[in-house]
Parts: sequence; structure tokens; C-alpha cells
Amino acid sequence: MLGNGQDPENQPPPTLDCSWIIKHHSNELIIPITLQEPSRFARVVQSIRNWRPGSTANGETSDKTTGTGTNAWKRDKDASFRISIAELHRIRMRKLQFKLASHAWYMKRNMTEPPGPWEADLQEYTKALQDYDYMIKCTSAQRDWFLISGERMVDAYVMYRVGVQPVEDKDEGEREHSVGQEKVKKKKKRGTIPVLGPWEEENTPIGGTRNENVKKSWVLGFRQRVVMAALGGAFLIAPMWLMVLHNTLYTALVSTTVFVFVFGLMMSALLEKPMDVLSGTAAYAAVLVVFVGLGPSGGASS
Repeated sequence: MLGNGQDPENQPPPTLDCSWIIKHHSNELIIPITLQEPSRFARVVQSIRNWRPGSTANGETSDKTTGTGTNAWKRDKDASFRISIAELHRIRMRKLQFKLASHAWYMKRNMTEPPGPWEADLQEYTKALQDYDYMIKCTSAQRDWFLISGERMVDAYVMYRVGVQPVEDKDEGEREHSVGQEKVKKKKKRGTIPVLGPWEEENTPIGGTRNENVKKSWVLGFRQRVVMAALGGAFLIAPMWLMVLHNTLYTALVSTTVFVFVFGLMMSALLEKPMDVLSGTAAYAAVLVVFVGLGPSGGASS
């Protein structure tokens, strides 16, 4: 029997107060952003990235949408906000974690299953972690669709219709919330995020049109293939020129060592599997060793 006269077996599960979770994550939900003017070089690179030929396939010829009512609305071109849907998902995961911790404590304390649907909560938590892994993969895409960001025209209009506006952040001073039985005070200041311009001026459909996505994917893949071809050629041609123009034993040995080491680092950054890194580096080293052995005078000292 407990001190309050109740049997541990009949103790009800505690009522969970999740308000501290909202306070804990609120600082990252909506963040102000400001326009950062790009350099001339960045403008040229951006224009090259944004260029793509037109298409008439499937009737999806434009990024522009109509009927949004944005014509009469003028956004601030220098400042806006960014809403993190990923942060909302982190709130969801934290709430599920909080529930599972409560279920585990109830089982440990009462040696019986809690009355709540703990198995469903566990399954939902596992699915939430899988969804978060997908969100992480989306950060490498050209557009992160788990961010509602004001540099995009329609996203800015969405926040305008919602009524997002500057508010006094509680974290500018001391914020106090409960963790267990203790009061935790945090002092954290959230500044604005500079976002490189120029900001979007077209009403782009959410997710983009299918044809535009195919074009962007092809252009991105082509650009990556060109970069890989240039790197591969440079790693073979550069040591060849060096060994031919400066044909000494030490030049051959040092250049081979340095190029193989740098190539191995590049493979480590680009590849995920250790065996792929090992096989690629070994193949490149074999090519250089063969070239050194068959080079002019066999790499003899001069």
C-alpha cells in the first residue's frame, strides 16, 4: 500500500502536461529572415541554375499559377519569416517520447500494462522516426518542402493569409518552464537568418510541375556528371603532366602519394560504403603506379 492508501496496482496513469514541449521547441518554429544581396558571381551562377528551356508537354508549361489573389498583395522584399514543418514533427516525436516514457514508468511502478494504447504509441513513434529520416533526405533537394519560407512568393502569401507577423519572443528574456518538478530557466536569443537573393517573384506551384521537376532533375544530374568527369580527368591528367615535365624519381613518388591521398579523401566524402572507397582508391593508385613504371625513363632520376 502507498502512503495515500491506494494500491499500486490501481494507480491511474499520470496526466501528461505537454505544454513544456511547445515552449521547448517554440524558438525554432517561426524564424525571421532577411534578404542578403548576392555578389555578381553568385548572380551569374543563380541565373545559370534557373535557366531551363520551355516545354509544351502535358500542358504544364509554366511555373506560374493563377487565382491566388496575390496580385493586390505586396510583400516585403527585404524581410519575411520561415516556418519549420520539421520542427512541428520534432514536437510530435517529443510528445510521443513523453507518452512512451510515461507508459514505461507505469509498467515499472505497477508491474502491469498501462490502460492507454501504449503499443499504438510505440508504433506511431517508430513511424515518426522513419518520416523524420525522409525529412532529412529532403534537405539535400533543391527545395526543402518542409520549410515554408518567405523568399518564395506563394509561401510568403500563405504566411500573410495566416497572419504571421513579428511578435515579442519570450526567449529574448528568461524563459521558465517545468521539467519534472524543477523550473528550468533558459536564456536564448534567436536572430534573423540571412537568405541569399534574389527572392522568388513567380507564383510557383507547391512541389513544382512534373515537367519542370524532370528538367531540374536532369540539369542537376548533368551538372554533377560534368563535375565528376572534370575531377576524374584532372586526377589523371595533372600527375601525368607533372611527371612528364619534371621527370625525376622524387617527383613521381611524391606526386603519386599526394594524388592518391587526396583522391582517397574525395572518395570518402562522395561514397558511403567503405569497400567502394577502398576499391576506388586502390584502382586509382594502380593506374598511377603503372604510369610511373611505364613513364619516360621509368621515373629515373635526372
